[in-house]
Amino acid sequence: MEHHSLSLLNDIALSIIFATFFSHIARITKQPLILGYVAGGLLLGPNLGLSLVINEESIELISEIGLILLLFIIGLEIDLKELARMGKSMFVLGIVQFVFCVLFGFFFFKWILANSTGRFDLLYFAIALAISSTMIVVKLLHDKFEVSTIAGRLTIGV
Repeated sequence: MEHHSLSLLNDIALSIIFATFFSHIARITKQPLILGYVAGGLLLGPNLGLSLVINEESIELISEIGLILLLFIIGLEIDLKELARMGKSMFVLGIVQFVFCVLFGFFFFKWILANSTGRFDLLYFAIALAISSTMIVVKLLHDKFEVSTIAGRLTIGV
């Protein structure tokens, strides 16, 4: 048990180091920080990189921690009074954006997974794409300090 805990702490520490380093590289090259995070994860992980983190449980936990932190940042940026003031336009834009992303994702995955017999799996992937695309856009807006613009407020309200 103690060895697993040390291994997990080591994996988390490596993830933080790689994320910090590659986000710094992204900032220097004027790229979105999220590209730095993805590059760090690719190089750290077992599939394309150095295979420094290979334990599936560690990878799953680290990804959950990252998602929690991203959602926390989104929560910090939401101003409920502003959302209420924007009201109908925010609601309509949110519905349109979600439906568009689900439809786009469904047909995209249908094209990619042409041999798939089920439709539920395609819908699942499409909904995941729609939800995650909003989170990525919010992170990009946050990195570019555009959260307080009208477009930024509408996006965060979505």
